[in-house]
Amino acid sequence: MDLVLKPGTVIDHSVRIAARAYSLPSASLEKPALTVQGDGITVDFNGAELRGTPLTVDPDRREGLALRVIGKNVTIRNAKIRGYRFGILARDCPGLKLANCDLSYNRKDRLRSTVEKEDLSDWMSYHQNEKDEWLRYGAAIYLRDCRGVEVKGCKVVSGQNALLMTRCDRALVWNNDFSYNSALGIGLYRSSEGKYMHNRLDYNIRGFSYGVYNRGQDSAAILAFEQCHRNVFAYNSATHSGDGFFLWAGQSTMDTGQGGCNDNLLYGNDFSHAVTNGIEATFSRNKFVYNRVDGCFHGVWGGYSYDSVIAFNQFRDNERGIAIEHGQTNSIRGNKFSGGDVGIALWADPVADPNWGYPKRRDVRSRDTNIVGNVFHRVPLPLDLKDSSLQVEGNGFYGIAELRQGGAVTFEPTVMGNQYLNGAKPIATLVGPIHEMNDSRYFPPETVWGPLRNVRIEDNGNGTRSIFGTLSRHQDEPEILKFAPKPLSGGLDPFLAKGHEQGWRTIIVDEWGPYDGRRPLLWPKRAVAGAAPAPGATSRGSGRLRPAAPKSKTAYEILGPKGRWRVVRAVGVKLPTSFGTVPGIMQIGVDPKRVGEVAVELEYVGEETVDARGVVTPAGKPVRFGFSRYQAPMAWDVDFYPWDPKSQDPRENEAWRSNPILAQTRVDTLEFAGYGRFAPKVPATHFATIAEGTVELPRGDWELKTTTDDGLRIFVDDVKIIDSWKYQGPTDYAAKLKGGKHRIRVEHFQIDGYAALKVALVPAAK
Repeated sequence: MDLVLKPGTVIDHSVRIAARAYSLPSASLEKPALTVQGDGITVDFNGAELRGTPLTVDPDRREGLALRVIGKNVTIRNAKIRGYRFGILARDCPGLKLANCDLSYNRKDRLRSTVEKEDLSDWMSYHQNEKDEWLRYGAAIYLRDCRGVEVKGCKVVSGQNALLMTRCDRALVWNNDFSYNSALGIGLYRSSEGKYMHNRLDYNIRGFSYGVYNRGQDSAAILAFEQCHRNVFAYNSATHSGDGFFLWAGQSTMDTGQGGCNDNLLYGNDFSHAVTNGIEATFSRNKFVYNRVDGCFHGVWGGYSYDSVIAFNQFRDNERGIAIEHGQTNSIRGNKFSGGDVGIALWADPVADPNWGYPKRRDVRSRDTNIVGNVFHRVPLPLDLKDSSLQVEGNGFYGIAELRQGGAVTFEPTVMGNQYLNGAKPIATLVGPIHEMNDSRYFPPETVWGPLRNVRIEDNGNGTRSIFGTLSRHQDEPEILKFAPKPLSGGLDPFLAKGHEQGWRTIIVDEWGPYDGRRPLLWPKRAVAGAAPAPGATSRGSGRLRPAAPKSKTAYEILGPKGRWRVVRAVGVKLPTSFGTVPGIMQIGVDPKRVGEVAVELEYVGEETVDARGVVTPAGKPVRFGFSRYQAPMAWDVDFYPWDPKSQDPRENEAWRSNPILAQTRVDTLEFAGYGRFAPKVPATHFATIAEGTVELPRGDWELKTTTDDGLRIFVDDVKIIDSWKYQGPTDYAAKLKGGKHRIRVEHFQIDGYAALKVALVPAAK
């Protein structure tokens, strides 16, 4: 008989769960909704759905733990978990198996970064997890000390972190769909000798606004942090993320110079269209073979990498294909570079960070790089070198052959020369014989990247395809197969289908993370056809087009599933039409001097939709969408002052007020945030700010909202309404106001680190 669940149920034997939706709230990790406890048991949830909070609750307010697992060789199947901070949490569970579970639409941050401006408080940080520090972020699946765990066929979309694993050696993670999350698809910490294969890990991103900023904020499709060794990452689609793959040796390596995240193999993955690095791997030794890395800021960022192999990869339209500072004895061979700005950049910085132990204990010269047998197809600057020693031989330069060098660059003697084709002029400074040929027939033919093209793939009938067969001999590049892991039988072909639109132009990040196209959305229009590319970018592949000067500053795209829309509410705007189709474009006129609400609310009718919370609306049913904001424009006169930390700490005295003004500015909105300077001539630390302005608000109740880091005082008509004069991280405060004319004075001080000063006026909530 199927088990009917109740809050707090402890399952200690193999059982099948009655298939229905259960409301099982949980307040904390210590009080999970359910516990599975025992050795060698299997729990088949049979499609049952666990709901921690209603889906109408905003994702950043979801708390608690759905399922805690205790025991060895436990199997969990076919669970559907929604509305929690954590879906499944397991510690010390060797042999755990999670299969065909859907843990989408659990907790995620409400992001502060906007279309116009990044907010640095959105950055993730993974540098420590010895004491489960990562728990502060939440995760669909959180595993610790689960040796031999298998995660297969699971789905996590529209969350923050899909799968986080600490000290989980010999894991098998395959055939999962961990896409459209706002931080990580897979995150590893001290986890080694695992296989991560055939996973869909696309669009795991934050910190991006098309044509405005591309920071990524340490989001990634795959993260490997702190002593992760001998893992295989193969046949994964990890596109359109912050980083495609993000590996860091760890704090212990930085302090001692020993260890690293070493001897990992990345083979046959698609890391394209990462807004920062397709592959970032630093202070470590690894192999990167036959991956597709197109349209990224950097294809590979390999700072301080050593004894690493970067071979047979495809690099197209990256600002820099491979960038390595202080690299040593690395082999870069057989790669194909096309377009972009720079093919390979190698350099050494004159001064290392004094806080790092690593350069104090190791030789960190940029030396002994071997660049052999690569092809550079119309790359404007194939080689960019500074203070490095290297060997360059057997490469083909098609159309362009340029080398920029600075400092002490040493070219080691070679046996083979380099080929210069279709007008490329020989680089005289390279040591060794030169072969100049102008017949393009000698240029290696371009092949189509496809790591699974030599296996038998069958359609599963549900929109996915699986592998049934073995990897055969690769006729074009036989050397590649020396590195190739065997695809798993039944493994998915996870790669984006041919014809699927790709590039940065397809990435939208709103307050709930990456947009998946499953709901209607009104979004400021991005680049237009024919716009100039962003610095270092081209229109091909990356899609990093900088928007041309718009004909109208009020163009909005209407995105989502196919359907129709109509206007149901418009406040403070001018609209040229009241209905249309999706997708489409609407011109919205807004008076910048207006004080009060500015809103557009549309109604969509068409295909089924799923919103960012996971609420499903059937086809043909109306869905409201749009935007609403409040404007209270006012001119702020802002003065910045220095202060001496030895004698003028604002928490202790007011001496800073007598210091000369460092800088003055006038702004329309008081919104400063970041690690850098608030204004020219203003330092990043130990400064104070005074901002003053006058505003006339309509009648009614208003609220002054502010975010500060560090100290803050606000006076309205010479009355102090907010007083938080202390050292603190980004903190929100609010105070109530009545309508009418007001003088507002803001005082702020910054000690060090991140700084923020934001002030906004909005009608009080009713």
